[in-house]
Amino acid sequence: MMNVSSQPRSLLALQSWGAVTALGHSTGQTLSSLLGGLSGFRLQHLPELSAEPLTCAPCRHALGTGHEQGALRLQPLLQSALAEALESLPLPAGPPAPRSHLLCLLVLPHWADAETAQQLLQATEQTLAAHPIWPLLGRRQGRYTLDGSSGAAQALQSAYAALESNPQLQYIVIATADSWVEPSVLEKAARQGLILSRDSAHGTQGFVAGEAAACLVLRPCASIRHLPSGWFALHRPGLQHNAVPRWPSTVESDGQALNTAVEQALLQAGLKAEHLSHLASDMDGSGWRVMDELRLHQRALATGTQAPHVLRIAEQLGQTGVAALPLMWALMAEKEARHLERVNAALTWSLGMDESTSAVVMERSARRAARRTPGASNHG
Repeated sequence: MMNVSSQPRSLLALQSWGAVTALGHSTGQTLSSLLGGLSGFRLQHLPELSAEPLTCAPCRHALGTGHEQGALRLQPLLQSALAEALESLPLPAGPPAPRSHLLCLLVLPHWADAETAQQLLQATEQTLAAHPIWPLLGRRQGRYTLDGSSGAAQALQSAYAALESNPQLQYIVIATADSWVEPSVLEKAARQGLILSRDSAHGTQGFVAGEAAACLVLRPCASIRHLPSGWFALHRPGLQHNAVPRWPSTVESDGQALNTAVEQALLQAGLKAEHLSHLASDMDGSGWRVMDELRLHQRALATGTQAPHVLRIAEQLGQTGVAALPLMWALMAEKEARHLERVNAALTWSLGMDESTSAVVMERSARRAARRTPGASNHG
């Protein structure tokens, strides 16, 4: 368990968000569909690989033919989610600080190559440049990373490192997009028998191929007490690296990586399991995920509330890779913004099929203050 300094450290507050999923072209539409019990699952035939259709969760409403590949598939998802996150971002009151700037962290799936990443980073910066705040920022910097399922948590960790090295940082954008439905990615996974189907090589352990984009705008704050009521802080993440890929694997995990990541996340937030009102994960019912989650409830979450609200996005959206964690954060914030549920503190985690495991706590401010953007539905 990592040591946390006793000195107060700045936090990153969630100012706005946007998302595109198989159930909606906005965060609100996705949340409404999830709460309504809808599923984004569709059957897709790949007769050259399988006699049985594969179960997928494509973002058909946000794409053209549905056969787009590489950057052409991720770009419309990414730009749509980012546009939603920016649509009601307020302009600064008065002139910006002389050295203020924006940092954009773009997180992409492991299958994207450097050329695809550069194209998407350029598309992201074009979307940012369309916002009136762009010319007011003194300096701007963009980076991309190709990573596993913990890429968003690592981006959050990088955001905190950037804030500590540059206290003048004003805005941090974390933009993520991923797709298991991209034709070449889906075909490869299907050939390996990873996708859920009747004749899958791994039987009921297969997963549903999903895709999504989720984007966040973060602002520094001195502490949770300095935020208006209803705002959320994303605390520093807990990150663990498994010795071997989590699945498929002949090595049975003891669940310790997930447990340790959660313990770290709670410690970073200064909270205990009993303080959590909500849980969210990429649980999809696979046996190996079920076992790790059961062990988690017996260990780090053993003292938690008996009936917390639980959101398992993969059960209706499939596996969304690097977009999963930011999608959970956006949906939790949307619940609070729409007054659907009082979200006090939510523990979110991603249990990757690769070697990565991550957990993040998001905490709501209870201080009485004016709302951020009156009339905006997605900026709680």
